[in-house]
Amino acid sequence: ITVQLDANGVATITVDDINGGATDNCGTIDTMFISQETFNCDNVGENQVTLTAIDECGNEATCTATVTVEEGDADCGFDPFKANDDILTLIYCPGETVSGELDLFANDEGFTRENVSFTILTDLPNGVSATDGNLIYVNEEPTEAVITFTYSVCHTVNTENCDTAEVTIVVLLDTDCDGVPNNDDIDDDDDGILDIIEEENALDQTSLDSDGDGIVDRLDIDSDNDGIVDNIEWQSTIAEDGEYDYILPLGIDSNGDGWDDAYDPTSNGITYEPWDMDLDGTPDYLDTDTDSEGEDDNVEGWDEFPNDSIADVSFIGSDADGDGLDDAYDTYNTTTEGWTRGQNAIGSNAYLQDTDADGVRDWRDAVDDRTPPEQFACGEPVIPNAFSPNQDGYNDYFKIMIYCTGDQGGSDERVLGDDFNDARIEIFNRWGNLVYEQERYGNESYWGDVDAWWDGSSMHDMQLGNNQLPTATYYYILYFNDGSREPITGFVFLNN
Repeated sequence: ITVQLDANGVATITVDDINGGATDNCGTIDTMFISQETFNCDNVGENQVTLTAIDECGNEATCTATVTVEEGDADCGFDPFKANDDILTLIYCPGETVSGELDLFANDEGFTRENVSFTILTDLPNGVSATDGNLIYVNEEPTEAVITFTYSVCHTVNTENCDTAEVTIVVLLDTDCDGVPNNDDIDDDDDGILDIIEEENALDQTSLDSDGDGIVDRLDIDSDNDGIVDNIEWQSTIAEDGEYDYILPLGIDSNGDGWDDAYDPTSNGITYEPWDMDLDGTPDYLDTDTDSEGEDDNVEGWDEFPNDSIADVSFIGSDADGDGLDDAYDTYNTTTEGWTRGQNAIGSNAYLQDTDADGVRDWRDAVDDRTPPEQFACGEPVIPNAFSPNQDGYNDYFKIMIYCTGDQGGSDERVLGDDFNDARIEIFNRWGNLVYEQERYGNESYWGDVDAWWDGSSMHDMQLGNNQLPTATYYYILYFNDGSREPITGFVFLNN
């Protein structure tokens, strides 16, 4: 049964309130009494009351009833429940799962877990579970978000003693995984350039994404897509007329502002305006031709061997870890290697060669004394007028060559198939019979260096007992099949 205390803080019950119909099979019940008749504020809640029955023969039996006492009109001095709003802030690194737990009752007042009922009043967002005041949030593919829901707490007996609170889960991205979320981090990509400077310098002030790769400059460790990371390009060297040589990040942030101690003046670091080698108004980390000598940095920074103005590594257009550095150049993939503070921002293996050894690296050196690649001019195909397939190692095949002369005194020899890989040849005897034909003639990459050429044999069984053709003069038609050249015809003497 349920009873309420009166204004004096008292409630009473009788045997009749508890007795549900006691009987005695042998006679009559002589006496019945209960273990507690009077209740006060100390008894608010559930109470176990025992009913005892004794018949006229002295036999005794008992049963137990639950008496719930409510505060009613009394002032028992119960503290009102106070549920305070909760905030759970979680920070995640790109590609990682975000998770966190929170005791929602830890900052609430006036109750314990034993005398409270917990109810969720709004739908729980994805990834959120909350049971008995314990919050758990897990998301394997997090994005920055603010998640809210509301709960209530009520006294299990005094059900009017309730309160509600709002729970807010704030999920914040930490791009450089230094433990400082982007909204508090003054150098979000850990490249040593303050975010405010990267936004001021952005070549596109609408998108703030200078290279148009979809990653804003303050999160992009290679803001001009040249394969040389911003951490290198914003700094100078003494040989390049700078005051300091290149300074590596320390991977330490003593004051927790997101700026590496190597560059943070408050931690005795060194910083200065991003370097602009050619003084064209565009800092080097945004300039695709830093020395303004007409050759892009993605070539001059990646041309170690043979140092021929052709990049040894080329942009491929993929960025698995989303840090703004193309995978062709990226040596530190955070999706597979995890995060080490200070390492991702320098994760490029650019050669940065200094060809003339003057201390100024080629990508910043307007006069780097490199020898440009030799350019070759090639003549017409040279078709022999005779050959002798006697396997002496000289002129054994009807081999067509192309000879080239370089502008630096060099020379080059090419076979027909190097320039005309779809050429076709037909060979006829003096009676006009086709004795040999070959698609892709002279294409050694396709046929090999032997089968690519005519060796003086017939493909049409025109010789008795031997497919070698007799010594004679033969007529050929050479089709270039390049869409522009007309076929060439002529005679060749076969000396068998």
